[in-house]
Amino acid sequence: MIESVGGEKLHVEIDGSGPVVLFSAGLGESWFDWEPVVPLLRHEYRLVRFDRPGLGESPIGRRAPTLRVEAARFATLADRYSPDTPAYVVAHSAAALHAEAFARRHPTRLAGLVLVDPSFEPSVRPRSGHLDGVVRQVIEKLPALAGPLSATRLVRLVGPPAYRAGYRYSNERGVAPDGPVDRVYGSADTAVAALAEYAAYRDQAVDLRRLRARLPFPSVPVVVLTALAGRSARSAARWSAETARLARLLSGAQTTLPDARHLVMIDRPDAIADAVRAVTR
Repeated sequence: MIESVGGEKLHVEIDGSGPVVLFSAGLGESWFDWEPVVPLLRHEYRLVRFDRPGLGESPIGRRAPTLRVEAARFATLADRYSPDTPAYVVAHSAAALHAEAFARRHPTRLAGLVLVDPSFEPSVRPRSGHLDGVVRQVIEKLPALAGPLSATRLVRLVGPPAYRAGYRYSNERGVAPDGPVDRVYGSADTAVAALAEYAAYRDQAVDLRRLRARLPFPSVPVVVLTALAGRSARSAARWSAETARLARLLSGAQTTLPDARHLVMIDRPDAIADAVRAVTR
């Protein structure tokens, strides 16, 4: 369903009842990527999956995807769907940046956090002044491209097969998603929103690094799930060490998953469900 949340129109799917768990998908991803996890938790929790503007079924927005905007969206969703108690959050990949920023900016609204093969950029540096300004202008103007782009067949032809190929590569079983891929990833709104997120990723990582120096992380339970399948031994060791560093930074626990690739929700939905139970109990 489309909900008006904090002045934005967002697609939100709600399942089950109990403590509220907000699910945020990775860069360019959609609500249906979490589908394998839902049956494992819907009898214990109220699961709230949402699409950021332009992604999934959400209409495209007019605000650039800055870290402040993403953190504020989490806070608005928590206030809307868990007004009386702090909410739990599950964030995949790049959404981990948003979730950590939310935790630091709104510490009383978070009860616990699960980061699923999260993005972690501890040494990222800002762009040069001129280039930074140019990139930010481009990001702000990208939503205006959705209309002209939708008049072409390019996205409809390229988007769905490209998404399916990336999806198959990112899970151990090599399966394609069951969701409405043609409609969602054949949409110019999705293409533009995903491009804007990709362009804004470095800025968000830089902003989070600065935020860490200013605002403490709240004392809440955290689990970091690290996917190691599909990597060389050297790459797996390096990624395991990096995400262990993130877990220590947040005073949390790390669980390594040698049998899962980046789309952990496909390969090990049970590990995500166990992590949710761990931070809620």
